[in-house]
Amino acid sequence: MRRQLLHWGATLAAGTVFGCGGSSAGSGSDVDAATPDSAVADASMSDASLSDAQPDARPDVGSSPDGPPVDAALRPDLTVADAAPDAAPRPDLTVADAAPDAAPAPDATPPPDLGPDAAAAVLCLGVACGADAPICGPNGCQAGAEGDPCVSPADCDVFTPICGPTGHCQDGAMGDPCAADADCDPSTPLCGPDGTCQWGSEGEPCADATDCAPDSPLCGPNGTCQNGDLGDACAAAAHCGADAPVCGPTGCQRGLAGDTCAADDQCAPIAGAPGVCVAGFCQGGDAGSPCVVPGDCSLLAPRCGPSGCQSGNEGDPCQNGEDCGPDAPLCTGFQACQNGDAGDPCLGDGDCGVDSPLCGPGGCQAGNEGDYCLDAAHCGPTAPICSAATDQCQNGVAGDPCLSPLDCGPTAPNCSGGCQP
Repeated sequence: MRRQLLHWGATLAAGTVFGCGGSSAGSGSDVDAATPDSAVADASMSDASLSDAQPDARPDVGSSPDGPPVDAALRPDLTVADAAPDAAPRPDLTVADAAPDAAPAPDATPPPDLGPDAAAAVLCLGVACGADAPICGPNGCQAGAEGDPCVSPADCDVFTPICGPTGHCQDGAMGDPCAADADCDPSTPLCGPDGTCQWGSEGEPCADATDCAPDSPLCGPNGTCQNGDLGDACAAAAHCGADAPVCGPTGCQRGLAGDTCAADDQCAPIAGAPGVCVAGFCQGGDAGSPCVVPGDCSLLAPRCGPSGCQSGNEGDPCQNGEDCGPDAPLCTGFQACQNGDAGDPCLGDGDCGVDSPLCGPGGCQAGNEGDYCLDAAHCGPTAPICSAATDQCQNGVAGDPCLSPLDCGPTAPNCSGGCQP
């Protein structure tokens, strides 16, 4: 319709210019007949509306009472309203609506061709990510491999699925940076005190036992994981394992007899007795163990005798009563513990017990009737006389043997074939 209107306007203008031998019929001026194209171009009025060319014309759309249809293609700037001013206004229509066959604007940009994978492609910062870099990272398309930048695990691929504390993808392997255990792979699941992933094996750094693996569960005094085996460094028993539970001067040890020590707690019980440290070496403190003071000996042999730890029983060597136990509390002049019972050897009454308090010719005795004696000092109150006739203690009653009245008591003071009244 618009094309017809424009064609009509152009034809009308040409007829006016070229009427009767190339001169204008009513313009009052001459026109050069040799330049009809120029006149047509002027008459087409490409920069003016149809109403400017024919101010009095009010044609119907597509036709004119005085000329042919106007060609809309000659006036791309006209709208339908220009072509048909009496028609109902259609502000939504453009030239493209009126001329559907018109070519698109030359500056139109077609959408990018993403190929067969267009449906799965990721648009990242205005760029479609390809198969080699399918992930949209902080700086654009990337593979999400080790070292690629990230702000979350979504920026990383399945092989390096962790977004580390430095903002880069990583697999959390040994030595990768970490701020927590979550930054590390299960194969190296612990974040060590130096900020790198580790297993926590023997010798790896630690701040406490949580930095160490089950096979090296102790954090030693040097800040490294250990299992507390024999010789491992220690400052306390807590640094040592079950196989070497004692912390000695040179490291974890069993605390057996002969192990070095500086205190009793560096020695383990031996033969059921608490361990003790004597002269820099552990011992059980049992009978015969070397000692300097009684504290070097166990409860089973609590006294430190001349030959070592002992219980202080009958016959144990002694230098004084402290070396002897309650069952044999007397240290005799023979330097042996005894209880001083009848017959025990003695050098004086002090070597004899309460039941046999007198030291007689044959040992300790009570000094009763018949006990041997050398003088009355060997005889007790019930037989106070040491008879010269028998060298035995007696009370000197009638019939007791005598060599003189000295062997007889007050009830039989006379000696005649024996003591007589």
